[in-house]
Amino acid sequence: MGSSRLECFFRSIADKWKYLGLWLLPKNALSRLMGRFAELRKPALLVEWQIGVFCKLFAVNLNECAQPIESYGSLQDFFTRRLKPGARTIDKSEHSLTAPCDGFWGSSGIATQGQAVQIKGKHYHLANLLGLNSNDTFLEKSTYATFYLSPKDYHRFHSPIDGHIVSMTYIPGFLWPVNSWAVNNVENLFCVNERVVMAIRPLADPSHLMYLVAVGATMVGKIHVEFGRDPLNKPQGYLHREYGHDEYFFAQGQELGRFMFGSTLVLVANSSRALIQCEAMGKVLTLGECIGRTTYDG
Repeated sequence: MGSSRLECFFRSIADKWKYLGLWLLPKNALSRLMGRFAELRKPALLVEWQIGVFCKLFAVNLNECAQPIESYGSLQDFFTRRLKPGARTIDKSEHSLTAPCDGFWGSSGIATQGQAVQIKGKHYHLANLLGLNSNDTFLEKSTYATFYLSPKDYHRFHSPIDGHIVSMTYIPGFLWPVNSWAVNNVENLFCVNERVVMAIRPLADPSHLMYLVAVGATMVGKIHVEFGRDPLNKPQGYLHREYGHDEYFFAQGQELGRFMFGSTLVLVANSSRALIQCEAMGKVLTLGECIGRTTYDG
């Protein structure tokens, strides 16, 4: 057995043991526990010290924070920090489709037979991700993009278009990590993890729907949305809500929700109505930048 084949063999064995260890780890319970820990209102000096360590560990850009470190009451407050006014510019040129978050690009493209690429050689069905009927013709004409938020990033996500929220679906699941190892080794990762699916009806084209999916991960104890009154990430299980046409309108770039740490967003649209300009995996993404074009007439 050649050295390269031997190396691949041992790497495969290591991956299997790592997978088993993570599978046995009580990921959901641990994530909820760490979320509660991060929400604790500890002595101010201790909180400030924790935030300082976190910032150094992950190289957080403090110049963009809306508040000084000492003003945050908990580590969680800092995780979900707001940016200074004007820190991001929303591209509102005609027909622009804008990035819903800071982070970096994952896989993107046009779905083939209703399937998206998780990583080269691994695919998943968009119907499973969105909780839709697998026969929905929308899925055969979909364009999609995956965006990853790292711990250092701004953790809030925003609307990529002017539109109304027509439905929200909370799908309970596991909290596997969404790092490069998990993307390469966990089948249907985004479909088995806990997630919130938001259906957005574009203001300029009421006949079309666009989906933004917030995918949970290990240590992402909660996903909060700025609409509806239902508590998410609770033991109530699967939850689906539909909203009236004028009930929840969000302008392009307006905040839709936030992760309580960092995770993944998947944007899905009909490729005949909104085309995402796919970028190389790993390319840095900035909230509000143009990532594609719509063909709406309005």
